[in-house]
Amino acid sequence: HSISLNLGLNPEIVNWFYFVPLSVFFISVCIGFNGWLNKNKHYKAMAFNKSIRRGGEGLAQYIFGKLKNTSGLIYGAFLGDLLNFFVHVLQFKKSGGTFKGLKQKSMFASLRKFKEFPLFNLVPALLDIVSLSLPFLIVNAYYSEQVSGQFYQSRDILAMPLILISSAIS
Repeated sequence: HSISLNLGLNPEIVNWFYFVPLSVFFISVCIGFNGWLNKNKHYKAMAFNKSIRRGGEGLAQYIFGKLKNTSGLIYGAFLGDLLNFFVHVLQFKKSGGTFKGLKQKSMFASLRKFKEFPLFNLVPALLDIVSLSLPFLIVNAYYSEQVSGQFYQSRDILAMPLILISSAIS
């Protein structure tokens, strides 16, 4: 509640904050699986996973919008994350992935070897997330939920061509 009050957010959205850790978990696991798919050159699987996630998210948001559910954007984003998680797990198993070869000693050796990455990447990544999220917090603080939702959806629609191009290049 204090976060909501300090950011000037509607107190009714506090209950949605419980979805944040779940979404972060789903996204984090998918990043790991995506790295594994990339390492093993399963590029079609990666493209398929991205398409399924965005397609499921967009379809869910469209359906909730048609049902006049004011929480459709949140439900859609969460369902997209959940769908992405399950598809990544299936792709990992389908491509022969297993956790049997993992050893704690080798994991700690890798952590020591690559410790500079999080040290040098943490601040720029945090600033990137803040710069992307700040406009939504400002719009949400000064305008209604409907205007905030339209702002979020218009950003998604405008970003879609750039997302497709950058995904194809990557």
